[in-house]
Amino acid sequence: MPAVTYRPGRIARITLDRPSVLNAADEAWVADLNACADEAAADPAARVVVVEGRGRAFCTGIDLTVLAAGRIRREWFVGWERALRRLETMDRLVVAALHGHCIGGGLQVALACDVRVARDDATLGLPAVKECLIPGLGVWRLPRYVGLGRAKRLVLTGETIGAAEALAIGLVDHVAPADVFDREVARVAEALAGVAFASAIESKRLLDRAFEPYEPVLAAYLDAQERAMASPEHAAAMAEWRSRKRGG
Repeated sequence: MPAVTYRPGRIARITLDRPSVLNAADEAWVADLNACADEAAADPAARVVVVEGRGRAFCTGIDLTVLAAGRIRREWFVGWERALRRLETMDRLVVAALHGHCIGGGLQVALACDVRVARDDATLGLPAVKECLIPGLGVWRLPRYVGLGRAKRLVLTGETIGAAEALAIGLVDHVAPADVFDREVARVAEALAGVAFASAIESKRLLDRAFEPYEPVLAAYLDAQERAMASPEHAAAMAEWRSRKRGG
């Protein structure tokens, strides 16, 4: 059975699927996540990709049994970061649906997504220091969302926080009770699927460069704006605006 699965569609799904170990990541898991991310990026029907975990948790990160057995080497971390970067940079809008434990590599996956929706029972954190590990490029992504001070607190102590605090510090974007969580994930995904895709993807690419120097980003923005304005979606939006103006 695959450790991670992909379901295509306008709103596609990547499901972390090792529920017996709270979706912890072993070698096959990393290979499957890479394959699913590549499939999602190439799926012409997909506008939004929801990343979710099956069972009682989103993901508890690296499988400590596999780690303790000495099966996790440098190549594993290379494959891990490739999969996360694929999620982060694909020309799709990516939503993380977080419930239960979202810790370690689970939070790293969530940070590589564009929008995070958490169930109100979610627990989030990067406890890698407790195993004398570095929490991947969570050390690079986390400060971009919560600021350097909060990132240092979470990484250097390895503490976990609840969904309410995660929302308050900008680590997640939406929180919903368990009985409406699936509905909230669907609402957020549908809202993202309904935006003008060309401009959303161009904006995502530029946002990924938010901490780069101004001049090269300005040049990239001007090129991106031209592409957005040349898209059929922009022409349709302007036609709709002209129609509304005539009607008014």
